[in-house]
Amino acid sequence: MFIAALMLMGMCQNLLAQTNESDFSLKGLSQVIKKMQIIDLGDFQEGLAKIKVNKGDTNYWGMINKKGEIVIPCNYTSIKKVSDGLISVEDENGFGYVDKRGNVVIKCQYKEANDFSEGLAAVSTKEDRKSDSWQFIDIKGKTVIPPIEQVKIVGDFHNGVAPIYKEDRKNKMKTTYLIDKKGNITVPPQEVRCFGFSGGLFLVRNEAKGQPHRYGMMNKDGKIVIPTKYNNKLSFSDGLAVAENDERMFGFIDSAGDIKIAFQFEAAADFNNGLALIMKNGKCGYINRNGDIVIPCQFDEAYSFSDGFAAVCQEGKWGYIDLNGKIVIPCQYKRVYSFHEGIAVIKIGEKYGFIDKKGNSTFDYK
Repeated sequence: MFIAALMLMGMCQNLLAQTNESDFSLKGLSQVIKKMQIIDLGDFQEGLAKIKVNKGDTNYWGMINKKGEIVIPCNYTSIKKVSDGLISVEDENGFGYVDKRGNVVIKCQYKEANDFSEGLAAVSTKEDRKSDSWQFIDIKGKTVIPPIEQVKIVGDFHNGVAPIYKEDRKNKMKTTYLIDKKGNITVPPQEVRCFGFSGGLFLVRNEAKGQPHRYGMMNKDGKIVIPTKYNNKLSFSDGLAVAENDERMFGFIDSAGDIKIAFQFEAAADFNNGLALIMKNGKCGYINRNGDIVIPCQFDEAYSFSDGFAAVCQEGKWGYIDLNGKIVIPCQYKRVYSFHEGIAVIKIGEKYGFIDKKGNSTFDYK
């Protein structure tokens, strides 16, 4: 969910300021949205939110704090989330990293760059990409693991290991192996592809020839602890993961792969704030960890709970409910998004802004 804008490059530079994550100012946010003509906004994370502006034929990204102060100037063609205190950014020279104050920590120079995780990030230079190789750097930009040749995708470190995905076109094999922080192989190649990490496990998809692409989970020792038999990418929250079976029904499993809530829903999302979004008979509601429907299936569309509120849609209009299912912000908006750090993005007409949990918004300021 992001939104688009017009501006002059110099404005961003002139409004640089240090971030204050303790509170927010709707008035300040309103002013910066109007002054910068921001057309794309992101959720707040660690006190910062992405913004996008337009200069000529190119969009540029930066970040603001909760007071509406520009913290990272709108000089970048792409910008990622905060990870290990650093943010991956891209300009005409490639990818690099800045800190949460906008200071350049590692200059833009890489062809591709992952987020930092456990103090390391996978990057590739133009020379690396010619040979399909990646290397790992530390937060000072020093190479810690030298280029790994002939690899397709490199994942992030979790629990001291990172997945390396290779495609052998000659033998038509697709495999993943794990390495430690010294670059040593800890788990030999397996015919799976890794898609992330959740609940202490790696999400993997079966890549064996002649077998269907199904998802399961693998531990750091390379053992498949949840068989690759589900249609969806598993993600654990509150100890449970949504799973979709071959009948296209959704239920919930634990980290051992045991079914905890039966496959009975037309759609489902992860648990958040103790409740999970589900769909029955074409309507959305919420269940608890016992599988009991505690907020009736009455909404046309809905999001998972976040910060104690959930975005819901009735008759084409969006608003918010609390954990008891009570509508706390009326369904009156064209579009709304989830709350993060006490504030959420909303849309009125073709314009975007922010709203707080009392229903006050940046649109209140003319």
